[in-house]
Amino acid sequence: MSWLLAEIGLSTTLVATTLQRATTVMEALFAYSAYSVLLREKPKALQNLVRLCAASRWIAEQLAAYPILPGQLYDDDILYAPLERDDIYAALVNEIQSIATSSFDQQLDCLSQFKYRKILRVAAADVGDKITLMKVSDHLNFTAKTYS
Repeated sequence: MSWLLAEIGLSTTLVATTLQRATTVMEALFAYSAYSVLLREKPKALQNLVRLCAASRWIAEQLAAYPILPGQLYDDDILYAPLERDDIYAALVNEIQSIATSSFDQQLDCLSQFKYRKILRVAAADVGDKITLMKVSDHLNFTAKTYS
């Protein structure tokens, strides 16, 4: 965990708050060895984890609660770029088609994971100042309408 402490010390002035949030996320992720390897081998993923934990308690809670989300941390081009309306629908159709032969429960899990990944991208773009508040609203609205 020294690598986590070093990154927090380098990245933020909110050390205590960030450490608490990041520790909660790390405790949840250590159940999945692939994520601890990802965070050690991909410095960008660790930097993004620390940046997001420093910026938002809600994002930290989402990363801890939904283990599928940390896989999004290693690529800034994905993490900080929410999909546009047509792209959200096309991506969802692709995911549904890829699991068409799966059980109904697996299909529901896929839909849920898709939603959480898309919302994380909007939240990351928001706290990373990559999009305006009006665009945040638009992206969340697009995501919600995709499911209706």
